[in-house]
Amino acid sequence: MPTTVRRVTVGRETPSAADVLDYAAEMIRTFGWNKIKGGTVTPSSDEVGYTLHDAIGEACTRLSKTVAPAGSSGSKDWTVTNSEGVEKNLRNEATRAVEAAIKETTFKVAPAGATIDQQYNDKAKNVDQVLAILDKARAAVAE
Repeated sequence: MPTTVRRVTVGRETPSAADVLDYAAEMIRTFGWNKIKGGTVTPSSDEVGYTLHDAIGEACTRLSKTVAPAGSSGSKDWTVTNSEGVEKNLRNEATRAVEAAIKETTFKVAPAGATIDQQYNDKAKNVDQVLAILDKARAAVAE
């Protein structure tokens, strides 16, 4: 595992799906990629790395802890309210952006079963493919 430390700071503006995707990518870079092998599920963690799907949820949990009241455990289904009073679920926005990025590739999604991001994670050949999807999704939502 890399020993480099990178801190991500969310400023006074309302956090965005781009923040979540950036954090998710940094978690995979820092803790590693959890590729599900042969249908065996190893829960994502700092010790074994994170799947694409789990990195988004964990990024929401960790980032929401920084803006929630002291002692809050954070939420993987993080909802924020912007200055206009509009609520946004950042996990849903980040996941939709990842799914859109995956659909632009040659990856074929199975009609039933796991979510698109889980299917992609399981079929990806290497961590670079997963990080490229996160980077592409981040760029799309940051525009």
